[in-house]
Order: sequence, then C-alpha cells, then structure tokens
Amino acid sequence: MVGVSAGLVGSDAQENQPWLRNPRWDSSLLILSIFIAAVPYSIYLILGGKALHTAEVPGTPAYHARTLVNTLVAIFVGGPHMYATFTRTIFDRQFLRRRFAFVASSFLIPFAVITMVVATYQTYVWLLSIFFTIASVHALHQIIWLTSAYARKARHSLSLASQLVDYGVVITSVYPIAVWKMVQGTFKIGPVILKQNEMMAGHWWLVHIRG
Repeated sequence: MVGVSAGLVGSDAQENQPWLRNPRWDSSLLILSIFIAAVPYSIYLILGGKALHTAEVPGTPAYHARTLVNTLVAIFVGGPHMYATFTRTIFDRQFLRRRFAFVASSFLIPFAVITMVVATYQTYVWLLSIFFTIASVHALHQIIWLTSAYARKARHSLSLASQLVDYGVVITSVYPIAVWKMVQGTFKIGPVILKQNEMMAGHWWLVHIRG
C-alpha cells in the first residue's frame, strides 16, 4: 500500500474531497481494476477449452494454458508487485534505520523458500499452503487500509459499530468458494492439495447458513 499512500499527497482542493486522489484515478486504478482479475481466468478458459479437468496432465491444452497463465501473472503482477514493495522499503532510509534487523531478516526468505521447494514434497505443499494464507491476509490488509483511508478523507471519525461492519464485511468475504472447497477437502492449487483441506475439512459451520 506504500505506492497508494505516495499518491495521496496533493493540493488543498484534493484534501477537501472524499476521493483518495480524484474520481478518475480512484475509479480506474482502484475500483475498475477488479475486472483485471477476470483476464487470467478468461485466457485459461479460452486456451484450455472445456477439458479443464486435464490441467494436471502434462501435454494437454489445459495444462499448457495453466502454465502460461501462471507465467504471465508472475511476470506482470507478482514479480513487479513484490520487487516494487521491497525496493520501496529498502530505499526508505528512515524505515531502514528503525527496522534494520527486520529488513535484514527478509534476505532469509529466498533461502527458506528454496529449501522448502527442494527438501520434500510435503515441505513444498506446506510452502504453497503458507503462501496462500499470507497472500489472503495481505489482500485483506490492503482492502482494510483503503477503507480506513477513505474514512480519513471523509474527515469524520467512525463509530466502533461502523468500523466493525466495514471490517467484518471485508474479512468474511475472503474466498467464499475456496473456503467451501476447503471444507469439502477438495481445494487445490493446480495438482497440489493444500494443507488447509486437512485443517478445515468437515467444519461445515464455516460455510453452512440456516434458512
């Protein structure tokens, strides 16, 4: 979220309106960007055809489509996002002075990732499971940050009840279909069945709604 906060600095006119920057900037880069999420899955469906159940079988169109989509997302989304965040933090001298040990410890992450990938298949599964959890929490953190940013721009403090409603909607909306599959024990990333299935399988109270 550092990149967004950098765009909040503006004139007094910008400070006296509810948008983080201006209606066009907010709508295009924050609100309408949600439609980008449909692009990778659309490519996957177009190139993979109807036989998506063969996405785990090497050599099939669905397998190649999955590999291509994963590569494109890593190149155009995951990689730039990660490196931009990391370098933005590294070049913040005040943060570096205050949290030098924290920043230094981040260099251990590549070694931990490589070790978990090559050690055993189970450590690889744990790596993907941990990454999926952290990525989900990170997405929620970003949405909550934006919610708080709009509240600050509105120049009035929200009551505790209002904050609970806002944050409650955000937190409970995370991956409803994925959680349903986890409870069923069928959630997978490609051919990998994540550890969340073992921990959440059978806990129907997480997804059951009484009429």
